[in-house]
Amino acid sequence: MKAYSKYVFEQSDTSQSTYILKEIHGFELARFLSTIKETGQQNIRFGLPDEKRPQDKGFDKIVYGLGRITGIKFSTLAPGKTFGDTANPTMKGNDCLLLEFSDNSKVLTVYVIKDMANQKKTVFEKWLNGDILESVYSELLPLNKKSRQLKN
Repeated sequence: MKAYSKYVFEQSDTSQSTYILKEIHGFELARFLSTIKETGQQNIRFGLPDEKRPQDKGFDKIVYGLGRITGIKFSTLAPGKTFGDTANPTMKGNDCLLLEFSDNSKVLTVYVIKDMANQKKTVFEKWLNGDILESVYSELLPLNKKSRQLKN
């Protein structure tokens, strides 16, 4: 199984629901990250589902960047690991997202599996069963670089 991109985030010192980007390996997804005005730091954040929005039903958390990225659900079978996709109006993609939190939830790693949104549950199960993620691109990108941005 090949990861097209790998993002590494650290939890913000000022907000438990915000994760600040530390590294990108591979390609940067368009419309994925938001930027904190005061610091210029790129980030994603987690929010609670909106009961009034049908697309939020059944999720534990909603992941936001420039807009709503994906809904995620946590399982006791895989503590610290979950999955989502970029198939939504904000992202306009078709990629599977695998999310992995460190034991203390201070570090978040997001793997992007290209064009696998429709098979996200199968991809997640393979990952849990030990299928190793290989990186297609291991090059570490400078933060805020847009030249290798994916076209979704």
